[in-house]
Amino acid sequence: MRITAQRIDDGRVEFALQQRQDDGTWGDRLLPARRFFPAQGFVNRWASSTPVAIDSGIPFYVNTTEPTRSITADEYIALCGDHEWLLGEAGVTLDEEGLAWGDLLSLLDPAISELRSIEPPDELAEYHQAQLSTVTLMAQYPFTQDPDAELDLWEFFGIALIAAGIAEEAETSLDPDLRQRLVDGGCIEADESGLNE
Repeated sequence: MRITAQRIDDGRVEFALQQRQDDGTWGDRLLPARRFFPAQGFVNRWASSTPVAIDSGIPFYVNTTEPTRSITADEYIALCGDHEWLLGEAGVTLDEEGLAWGDLLSLLDPAISELRSIEPPDELAEYHQAQLSTVTLMAQYPFTQDPDAELDLWEFFGIALIAAGIAEEAETSLDPDLRQRLVDGGCIEADESGLNE
């Protein structure tokens, strides 16, 4: 990317953004709606344009399901403790031999839709968002692969570790009593550190 600028007749400076093309040439100038900056008044202060959308050329998984139901903390714990709730309808498990990348995506996509369909209670909103972010992140890599190519769990392992870190951080930031309720409900695995005793 590069930034281009010109001073116009009334003294203001107009900025634009350009993206380098595959052949090395520069593409059309991308013009934000707010791109004219005064010639004066910006000493030691940053000025910002409105955002500009740029196509990275990288495919990106997006699930657009909207929340359709609000649930209580007790209902949430009952749901997340039932792993069939998320994964049962997909009809695919990671233990099966000869899985393809498309099979993994067919396992994750319904789980993401189900997570996105519920509006959690306030006390679980951050935890729920972390769970949703975790599964969505895990869907990104298989989404970019040939759906018929055989799944390589080692390739998937790195992104799964990053995703697990997001989930773990959300778990440790929970109120201890609420965290214990999630452990008792089967949403969080009891660890061996004594935190859950």
